[in-house]
Amino acid sequence: TVHQVRTPSELCTALLNASGGIVPGDTVLVHAGTYDQKTPGSPGTQHIQLRLRGTVDKPIFVRAAPGARAKLTATGTFPALLHIHAENVVVSGLELMSSAPDQIPSQVGGGAVNVHGIDAMDPTGLVSRNVKLLHLVAHDCWGSAFGIDKTTQGVEIIGCIAYNFGRNGVVAGHENRGGYGIYGQAITGLRMFDTIMGPSVPKGGDFYWHFYGQAGALNNIHLEGNIVAGKGGGTWVLVGSPEQVAENPVLLRNYVHNAGVNLGFWPLNGMGVRNGRVEENIFHTGIRQCGMKSAGGTHVVRGNQVVGPLAADWTAAAYPDNTVTATPPSGQQVIVRPQIRL
Repeated sequence: TVHQVRTPSELCTALLNASGGIVPGDTVLVHAGTYDQKTPGSPGTQHIQLRLRGTVDKPIFVRAAPGARAKLTATGTFPALLHIHAENVVVSGLELMSSAPDQIPSQVGGGAVNVHGIDAMDPTGLVSRNVKLLHLVAHDCWGSAFGIDKTTQGVEIIGCIAYNFGRNGVVAGHENRGGYGIYGQAITGLRMFDTIMGPSVPKGGDFYWHFYGQAGALNNIHLEGNIVAGKGGGTWVLVGSPEQVAENPVLLRNYVHNAGVNLGFWPLNGMGVRNGRVEENIFHTGIRQCGMKSAGGTHVVRGNQVVGPLAADWTAAAYPDNTVTATPPSGQQVIVRPQIRL
């Protein structure tokens, strides 16, 4: 069954499944238009709740109509525009943004998409599993473009674009949290393919990828074919954990430009990585920190091109099968991937 959506109220009703009429295998088709959330979802917030439950063999699809520009917006301060508590759901083809005139809110938050796990503020919420975010565009949002909460499992981000994320300034007590491209905390099985991040707003967005294991494990992260287009300065790509060893991360054929990379290491108190695989990436602005071998296990780190400064422990002896140059590579590289099965 295809459920047609043409108004903001129809969208909210469908994604909440208030009538109970949306069942596994159904599609919610969002037609062209601007879906502005003017009514707070709870005091001090404005957001859309997605609470649908498909099955592994019959996922529920929430997608823009063919050729339609379906734009979800909000005008006030909000923790995230689209809150997802779902299982076996594919969200595709939507645009998400803040329509507020500035990006200096009075509170931390204001992201585009948040895929929830265990939520102390919403203990009845479904822990998200097997959620796919496909061909979304997230921009001009105050916080993280994509937030993936602890205890979520099997989230995939495929072919998405995020830019102009972060606050154009700082909030007292959060000076180093100018916004993130993707923020993942204590997650298992996240996979991200062919997604472009950045640049962020001029004074915010210090992190593009930020994965860590606070209060939980950080296991089986797979990043492949993605691009970070940073703005230099203090921008980082972090793949690591301050509290627990990160198990089995994979970074394959990514291109990182103007964003220093921290691999498997939190700068202050990182626990490192076990059994990491880092292959055929281009790190255009060097390696700032590297803790790939600090936690033992078997690592594969080869075929990477690194341009610029290196961490003290990234040496030719430690990582012999990589290329370090003073100038970036030129030319084109063509990568053909199998079709992604939804």
